[in-house]
Amino acid sequence: MTIRFGLFLSALFLCGSAGAQLPAVELNVRGDTVRITRDNYGVPTVQATTQYGLLYGNGYAIAQDRLWQMELYRRQARGEMAEVMGSRALEQDRAARTEGYTDAELQAQIDRLPRDLQEALDAFAGGVNAWMQEAQRTGKLPKQYAENGIEARPWRPSDTVAIA
Repeated sequence: MTIRFGLFLSALFLCGSAGAQLPAVELNVRGDTVRITRDNYGVPTVQATTQYGLLYGNGYAIAQDRLWQMELYRRQARGEMAEVMGSRALEQDRAARTEGYTDAELQAQIDRLPRDLQEALDAFAGGVNAWMQEAQRTGKLPKQYAENGIEARPWRPSDTVAIA
C-alpha cells in the first residue's frame, strides 16, 4: 500500500526530470543508507533498504528536480497564489480557500490514514525538507524564490495531501 502511495507521489511530481547534471547522493536516513543515482536523462533511481528510506529519497529527488513546481502546487491548493502571481490570482485563491480544505481538515484526513501511510507522508516530507535545507545552504534554491520575494518554508505532509 505504501509503495503505491510512493508511486503516486512520483507520478504527481516527476512529469519529466530536470536533474541530468546532478551527482549521485548518499543520505543516512534512520540508519539506512539511501542512494540516489541518475541516468543519462537525469531520471533518478532511489535505492534504500527500508520503505521510510525509499520514500525519503523519493522526496529528496523530486524536490531536487521540481521544488518550484511543488511550491506553486502547494500555493494553488492552499489559496496562496496571489503572493506569487499578484492580484490576478485573487479569485483563484478565494475559490481554493472557500472550497478547499482547512489545515485542520487536512490533518484530520492524515490522522485517519493507516500508520504506514502517515509514515510515508512523513518520509516524503522529510526528504523534501532535507533537499530544501541543502539547497539553501549551497545556494541552489530555485531562483524563483528570490525573484518573487518568497522564503522557502518547510514541506509538511498536509501539503502533499492538499495537492492530492
